[in-house]
Amino acid sequence: MAIPRNLANLAPKLSATGGSFATTIGVGGATPAASGSGISFPATASASSGANTLDDYEEGSWTPVISDGTNNATMHGANGGTYIKVGKLVFIGAYVVQSSGGSVSGAIRITGLPFTVGGRAGVTAARGETFTITAGQSVGIAPSQGSTYADLFLWDSSAGSTVFLASEFGSGVSSLMFSLTYEASA
Repeated sequence: MAIPRNLANLAPKLSATGGSFATTIGVGGATPAASGSGISFPATASASSGANTLDDYEEGSWTPVISDGTNNATMHGANGGTYIKVGKLVFIGAYVVQSSGGSVSGAIRITGLPFTVGGRAGVTAARGETFTITAGQSVGIAPSQGSTYADLFLWDSSAGSTVFLASEFGSGVSSLMFSLTYEASA
């Protein structure tokens, strides 16, 4: 295949393994990457008024907790979550492991989301263990706009879903693994 004329002058500079660049890029007041390559963002977002300006990137961990809004379950040591935030878009993953339901009753939620929910969301519940639900039913997660929690619900009727109850999650060791993408508020 022939190299287009406007790219022909670049061909001698590229090897079979790709080009080599020694340029660093700093965003805002960030110090360029020490390795000499990559993009480095400042520790605190440098908010831009341009909707198409990538000015915020963050990675971290968060602690999910099963709650009824008043009482919290006792969480197991394997419990935990991670997140990546790019601009306003937040990607989270969690392994929610309860040791004991304690005083949790009624409808339950997962608290501790790393950023306040501002809008649009999508979720995948990958795995749940020791739930007291009927075969064929599935668990859903719906982040609550303006909060840092997500409600759990159960697809269990021909009409749709109902709230997921503490009694269905279980009173002892129970777990849920999921990933969730949502838009953070400002």
